[in-house]
This record gives sequence, C-alpha cells and structure tokens, in this order.
Amino acid sequence: MRLTEQEDQLLKQYLSKILKYRETYDELYDHIITALSHKTTITSFEQTIYDIITDDFGGHDNLMKLEKASKRAAFKDTIRLFLISFIGYFKFPKLLYTVVGAGMTYYFTLHVQLSLWNLRTIGLTMMVLPAIYTFARSVKMYAFVQKEDIKAGRDFNRHKFNRPKIKPSLTGSATIVILTIAALPLMFPHLWLPMIYYPVFVTLFLLFCALYNLSLARFYRNDLARTRAIILAADKL
Repeated sequence: MRLTEQEDQLLKQYLSKILKYRETYDELYDHIITALSHKTTITSFEQTIYDIITDDFGGHDNLMKLEKASKRAAFKDTIRLFLISFIGYFKFPKLLYTVVGAGMTYYFTLHVQLSLWNLRTIGLTMMVLPAIYTFARSVKMYAFVQKEDIKAGRDFNRHKFNRPKIKPSLTGSATIVILTIAALPLMFPHLWLPMIYYPVFVTLFLLFCALYNLSLARFYRNDLARTRAIILAADKL
C-alpha cells in the first residue's frame, strides 16, 4: 500500500503529537511506512496504524520507553562530542595555542595587580556564558523550525522535533553547577590558599573556563548545523 499525500500528512501529525524526539520520530515513521508497503489492502487507515504500533512496538507505553532511550542516547552523544572538542585543545596543533594562552594568563596574573573583585567578575562572566549559549541556541532552533513549518504550509508546532533541546539544556545545567562549585574557592582565596600560589590557581581556573566555553561554543555550532541538516533531510521525504 502506498500512502496518499493526505494520509502521509496525517501520520506525521499523529507522530509529532505523541513523540518528542527526532530519533524516535524517524524510527517509527520509517517502520510504519515499510510495514504499510507490505500490505495490499486495508479497511481503515487509522486502525492499521494502531495495529502496527501495537503489534510491532507493544503499544503506546513502549513508545514512551523508546523516547527515554532516545534521551539517554542524546545525553551520551552530548558528552562524547563535547569531550572530543575539549580534549582537542590538549592535542597538537591546538596544544600550542593552549600553552601560549596559559603562559600569557600566568604572566598577566603575576605582573598585573588585579583586585579580587576583578577576578570574581571574570570568573562569574565565564560561568554565565554557557547559559547564554544555551539560550541563543534554543532561540535559533525555535526560529528555524518555525520558518520551515511556515515554508511547508504546516501549522507551527513549537514542540515538534523537541530532541535538539536535550543537549543544550543538559549541558548548560551541568556547566553552571560544575563552574559554580569550582569558582567558590576563587571567591575566598585568602581562607585556604597562600597568595604566592594564587597566580597559578587563577591561571588554571581561567584556562579551564576558557577552554570549556570554547569547546561548548564549537559543539553548539556543529550540533546546530547537524540538527538543521537532519530536519531538512527528513522534511524532503
């Protein structure tokens, strides 16, 4: 059986209502299309779709399990890709930039008398940047999906293809927590660290924050481009 344009649109609308994540949507859509292609006649389009989901996936509840599996896979993929980007700064040739940056930062903190207020401002600024990245990426993706829906003549559904929001939300939240904890000693160095070692501590902390933010920005840029390509390719099917 080959779906009509109206039936195909109904199927996509149904799946986009019950599913959040792109991977689950693509997997289920492709499976249903394949299953329908092997059927010669059907009595009811809606009933046939229901039967395929029930027989092959075990019903609606199992679809939710697929959703959770997609979320776990997205999180693991986030960590893997981000670590690749971060570790890259400790491998040649980026290692040269890291060493030069560390040397310049150490020289600056050693010879330029920065007040604790200035150091705290720098540290807090680097902590806020991941949240800005997260917000900017969400806005860009929201606008992109809206534009594609309008172009295709579809009603804009802000929840459609929600999966791209997993990565920035999880990564951004983790970043805020990690950097907040790491920055606490920077706020009160006189309580625990001899001032002779303070330039080393500041250098390491600022270097970590800088590399973290550079890696996160690079990861978001690449992931945004990849997600856009996935959506455009799927809309052509």
